[in-house]
Amino acid sequence: QTLIRAIDTPYRWALMVRETLTRWSFGRVTLLGDACHPTLPFLAQGAVMALEDGLVLARCLDEWRSDPVKALQRYEAARVERTSRIVDGSAGNAKRFHNPQLAHAEGAAKYVDEQWSEDRVKERYEWLFEYKADTVNL
Repeated sequence: QTLIRAIDTPYRWALMVRETLTRWSFGRVTLLGDACHPTLPFLAQGAVMALEDGLVLARCLDEWRSDPVKALQRYEAARVERTSRIVDGSAGNAKRFHNPQLAHAEGAAKYVDEQWSEDRVKERYEWLFEYKADTVNL
């Protein structure tokens, strides 16, 4: 609280959508987490991606100890589809959560019924919870 009170002018910052990267490993250097797939906070998966990345990266480095370049290529290949889907899904949720239909009660009720029914939610998000970083194919 002391630090916050010491701020002359508190600024807001924009939430920015960034295109997904299709490559984030170069030779013996790679990225993980927000460094290669920053995401909006509308799918609650940012920290999860970093944890999954770390586990998959460790598995790849262990599997290909004698060839770190191949290990990083396999890590990227094992993660790119999932992380892209999460980044894109979060960007989609930004539009879903801030839809103009939500501004009026009559439109909001219909919109919520359509977008947030149990079946629709399951269809949209169940895949998130089926992923297993400890057994995903490398």
